[in-house]
Amino acid sequence: MKKFVILSIVLLFGLIGSVSAQSLSPLGIWTNSEKKATFEIYKCGDKLCGRIVSLTIPNDPKTGRPKTDTQNPNPKLRSRPRLGMVFMQGFEYDEDNKWD
Repeated sequence: MKKFVILSIVLLFGLIGSVSAQSLSPLGIWTNSEKKATFEIYKCGDKLCGRIVSLTIPNDPKTGRPKTDTQNPNPKLRSRPRLGMVFMQGFEYDEDNKWD
């Protein structure tokens, strides 16, 4: 009986240790704080990338056409559609659960 109790305690601490050792993953579908867009963080090679997968208002109310990247500092990229746009790429894992 004593061996059973000791074995049970060892297993319990082993399970607790394995659960606490898991790291949080940024991978998945996320919504921004204003709930205006949904985006996906995904692996691209050994790095992370992100793209817009939905917009609450996908079309420009003024034109009725899909919204574009009008705020981009590069004028050549301002006509690309926001929906499906890759907005982050090349993020690498840094220590302490950080991605840069």
